[in-house]
Amino acid sequence: MTIQEIANTMIRGTPAIQFPLKLTLADWISDANDKHVLDVRGWGHLQYAENGKGEELQDGIAEWIVKSLNEAWEKENSK
Repeated sequence: MTIQEIANTMIRGTPAIQFPLKLTLADWISDANDKHVLDVRGWGHLQYAENGKGEELQDGIAEWIVKSLNEAWEKENSK
């Protein structure tokens, strides 16, 4: 599915996701209308990271997802 297909998906006549996305809690990704879109969870394996870096890794992955999706959306809409 392309970023444009994601942006064009409708639920009850309104867009399912409004960009840009944002991190609202440490593991919640919300859209521009504060609708909860995605949970980022990874404590299974990440809890064993050395130096207690598991939480930092999870937060970094969530930030990367938000940044990457927003950049893809911006690139698609700048054409």
